[in-house]
Amino acid sequence: MKRWTKTLSLILAVLMLCTVLSTGFQAKAAGGAVQMGDVVQLGDFEKGSLHIVFYPKALETSDQRWPLIIWANGTMCAPVLYTQLLKDLAAEGFVVVTSSNVMSADGKDQVKSLNWILQQNETEGSVFYGKIDGDRAASMGHSQGGRSAVNAAAADSRFVCAVSIAGSNFTSEAKKLSAPTLFFTGTADLFVLSSLWVKPAYKNCTGPAVYTSLKNGIHITCMLKPDVYVNYCAQWLRAWMDQDDCALAVFRPGGALSRDGIWKDFAAKNF
Repeated sequence: MKRWTKTLSLILAVLMLCTVLSTGFQAKAAGGAVQMGDVVQLGDFEKGSLHIVFYPKALETSDQRWPLIIWANGTMCAPVLYTQLLKDLAAEGFVVVTSSNVMSADGKDQVKSLNWILQQNETEGSVFYGKIDGDRAASMGHSQGGRSAVNAAAADSRFVCAVSIAGSNFTSEAKKLSAPTLFFTGTADLFVLSSLWVKPAYKNCTGPAVYTSLKNGIHITCMLKPDVYVNYCAQWLRAWMDQDDCALAVFRPGGALSRDGIWKDFAAKNF
């Protein structure tokens, strides 16, 4: 009983912190698009847009097709909490799609978001018309959203690869996963314990995978210090979307991630 009381108290504390954080963020758009340097945010957090998209401003004048990140939010975590992370990922050259769903564990919402942006790619008048590369899509998410990313990639082969940040992954679900997946956790995450969720998912997935733990990382570090994750996320996606050997080398034993002093317990398999 004491264990469940402690767990419930921890859950409530995290949810309260997320609520407090969300009130400190300004909605970045008011019913349309807003310029954020070299990135544009399309959608309105404040008005509860179903989909919010971050994309490189260069997309508007480019003839190229751009790769996709389909993002899933953590439990009861408003998408505005991930603004800096998603903006920075878009600046790396990706169209990043999130939704207002804050209970997304089964991965179905990410599949719907992928369908939505691919429909935009076929819709004349959309800024994304003819600009999306549906053959280069990744699922990504945090906490319950990390579980969603695993489930989406396991269920839909259109997701080339996945990234799960502090994901509350079920082992039974991870066993169905063959898409290349990068699992992040934190040594000080007391909410989603790596030993119960993240490490077992890594061990049980059947495809190429990497596991690593951020020293002193807590459950919401991706909100507070997103820069820690951005480069490795982008390199992982390039490795598999573009068959980029240099990017893949970052994740091999002896590569940049395994030698990065802010990460520990590095493990890699099946590639």
